[in-house]
Amino acid sequence: METIIETGAKFLLNPWKKHEPTLVSNEEKDRNKRIEFVKKKTVDVAEFLEANVVTIFSGKINENVLREEAFWWLTNGVSEITEYAKMKVTTHPCVNPIEPTEGINGDPLSAS
Repeated sequence: METIIETGAKFLLNPWKKHEPTLVSNEEKDRNKRIEFVKKKTVDVAEFLEANVVTIFSGKINENVLREEAFWWLTNGVSEITEYAKMKVTTHPCVNPIEPTEGINGDPLSAS
């Protein structure tokens, strides 16, 4: 059996908006809040528990955001998280799959 760390954080980061902020939130400060949460709370826990997987919650694209822009935000956020994980988790591999969110039909960048 392996340990998997999930990062959905339904109302943890914003008690008024489910799953917000995300890696594709409109505001950079909000995206950074999610990135820091994944890095400091989940990757660090994964290191401690020797988990092999940390899921990354992509988020839902807001109506006023271009798909290409959201993809850029997502890839940059995942890259930053992955680089942090590489520095922290040196004793075992740590995979970062992207967790699709509800209403996205399996594609983290599809408009709902």
